[in-house]
Amino acid sequence: MKRIITTLLLICGVAGCTGGKDPWAQRAGPRVLAYFPPLYSLAATVAGDDAQVLSLITNVGPHDFEPSSRDVRMLQRADLFLTIGLGLDNAVSKKLAGSSSNKSLKVVALGERLPKDTLVEGTCSCGHKHAPSEKHDDHDHHIEYDPHVWLSLPEAATMAKAIAEELAGLDAAHATGYRSRAAALSERLTQLQTDGRAMLARKTEKAKLISFHGSLSYFSRCFDVTVVDSLEAPGQDPSAKKIAQLVESCQTHGARLIATEPQYSVKGGGKVLLEQLKRKGIEAEFVEIDPLETADAEDLTPDYYERKVRKNVEQLANLLK
Repeated sequence: MKRIITTLLLICGVAGCTGGKDPWAQRAGPRVLAYFPPLYSLAATVAGDDAQVLSLITNVGPHDFEPSSRDVRMLQRADLFLTIGLGLDNAVSKKLAGSSSNKSLKVVALGERLPKDTLVEGTCSCGHKHAPSEKHDDHDHHIEYDPHVWLSLPEAATMAKAIAEELAGLDAAHATGYRSRAAALSERLTQLQTDGRAMLARKTEKAKLISFHGSLSYFSRCFDVTVVDSLEAPGQDPSAKKIAQLVESCQTHGARLIATEPQYSVKGGGKVLLEQLKRKGIEAEFVEIDPLETADAEDLTPDYYERKVRKNVEQLANLLK
């Protein structure tokens, strides 16, 4: 990854980043580059017509992203680069921004603007949780905080307000518009959380599930959902022992729903777990919960975030008894 970024930046430096089509429209207003779809949606909603917003990545997730020369060109002319931080995108964003010739670029890690007492403890690559204060010998092995903060509506609203303040600082003439759109978005997200909790509360069955990987801590807190366990540790398929443990957890906690993600196949561990639960007489089902890490370019509109979160809750509610 480091070699790829360095090579792209060297090429860009020699060529002056003039090759290829400029992705930015030739119009006034701040240029905002968001790291991935959720941040694009929040920023585009806050920006309205007063700023232009692009998403650095779309159909490739933040865990698998490798930048191209087009990505470098996007960064070269951006005024503001919005990332999550918290170990999700730090390495790529720091390298891109630090090596860029765009000296006026401001990088804002929105996840790190959130109050620390609202953050969930991180998970290391072996799948074990650690307290934020716990020391770890391998710094790449341990993420201090869970970075999936965008899956909680209160955290998303806080990030939207931070985006508004950043845009207001860049474009004082439209500060009122940025702030009013962020406030309106915050109100809608509050209502969406209320609606979502009501949808789930109307069911006699409590929402309990096995997540595909450890990404739903903030979502579960936001909508009062219980995540019993995760199917996969980062980069690891579940072993027979892990499957047996998950079956036991489902029996103990009364969970029968297995969260799947549209970015990944349900074959493999998910299918094995489903079959094992059914053999135990549990009415197990898959429920798709999109972590919003990728999006089709044509689907990426300012309302993308609100649409997708509502769909996640609706799909979960529809499978509850």
